[in-house]
Amino acid sequence: MTKEFTSTRISVERDANIYVRIHGTGKPVIFVPGWTFDHTAFEKQIDEIPSGYRYVLYDPRGHGRSTSSFNGNTYEQHGRDLNTLMTQLDLTEATLVAWSYGANAAYSYLRDFGFDRVEALVILDEPPKPASDETIAWGEGDIWTLGTYLGMLGSGHGEFMSGYAPQMFSRELSPEELDHIIGMTEKTPGFVAASLFANGAFADWRDVLTAASKTIRVWNVVRSEHEAVATEWLNANAPGSKISIYTSHMMMWEFPDRFNTELCEFLVGS
Repeated sequence: MTKEFTSTRISVERDANIYVRIHGTGKPVIFVPGWTFDHTAFEKQIDEIPSGYRYVLYDPRGHGRSTSSFNGNTYEQHGRDLNTLMTQLDLTEATLVAWSYGANAAYSYLRDFGFDRVEALVILDEPPKPASDETIAWGEGDIWTLGTYLGMLGSGHGEFMSGYAPQMFSRELSPEELDHIIGMTEKTPGFVAASLFANGAFADWRDVLTAASKTIRVWNVVRSEHEAVATEWLNANAPGSKISIYTSHMMMWEFPDRFNTELCEFLVGS
């Protein structure tokens, strides 16, 4: 991340702060990274910032350079932290770009604080209810599968990510790339990782996504293996949402040229 930027820290509690990095000037686009990832998950987005926009990247509580705490390791608290960030930086007319489990923080913010400061929402490959069941086929797996993943975290999320990270891409990663990806996650303590994973697995934000689609512009990026069930659900429950299909979970990193072009088009409303 070599382009010029400003950085700051936002106090979200007496003993907790979050690290923020800002590129460009203008209307804010706030990037919310996924489970255990820091702001560098979006390092390939700052190369193409459209005129009139500023990209706000940050490390959520317990991630990257931000404070880890024994309390508050839920996505409800992450939503409150996001509100503090937006309030202290006076961010309005914002676009939220939330990747993977980071969508939980964006949805929590919208549920609790509404749409006054937000004009658009981008969800990157995350169903509104991670645990699929008889009410929704679009998910990351049934609750038993997600429970199995949670049990695997007993060996540490670093080991878990070593197995999961290659599955986030549609091509084979070099050893250097894999080390780089895993390095984005390794500052998160194990107890934080486990708490957030469990919290996210039981989330259900379907009503928030439906409300958002009626209130602001929404774009859902979906992995190709979920295309049929995701498109069916979105067309029925969030009509009018833009839908794009990619072949990988970390599409903004694997396919930055296509993604950055689509993001710029979405921001300017074309």
